[in-house]
Amino acid sequence: MIRKNIEPQAFSDINEAAAWYETQSSGLGVEFVWEIDRAIGKVQDNPRFFPEVYRDVRRVLPNKFP
Repeated sequence: MIRKNIEPQAFSDINEAAAWYETQSSGLGVEFVWEIDRAIGKVQDNPRFFPEVYRDVRRVLPNKFP
């Protein structure tokens, strides 16, 4: 069974990063959240394509943001 859990701390980190990007340029925070959503969608669609970093935990990196 493939679990698609995202930890609450991850959501907090995403919101904090989005707020910071928004201070850099209007709309950039929203673009960041969309990119994160796309990345999560990719790993949910094809989890085995992404590296397992620890006990069934997989990592996907967004394209545009470090």
